[in-house]
Amino acid sequence: MTTTTAEGVGFRSRRGPILIALMLATGLVAIDSTIVATAVPSIVDDVGGFTSFPWLFSAYLLAQAVSVPVYAKLSDVVGRKPIILSGIGL
Repeated sequence: MTTTTAEGVGFRSRRGPILIALMLATGLVAIDSTIVATAVPSIVDDVGGFTSFPWLFSAYLLAQAVSVPVYAKLSDVVGRKPIILSGIGL
């Protein structure tokens, strides 16, 4: 019978910094989505009204889809830590 202890759970464990980094990255994605959702009405007004609404999200999703492989390759070349820190800084 194996027993598990609470040593491997929580912020103060050995995996704590990884947990904090994942939570920070997830929080930044949520903030990004919130900012975009809030800014959409004024952007749509500037680009030509509600008829441009689908084009706005298509362009946003296309930019995300293109940037993910670029940053993945860049993180393979430079390293993951500098890329994630520069992304958090931006």
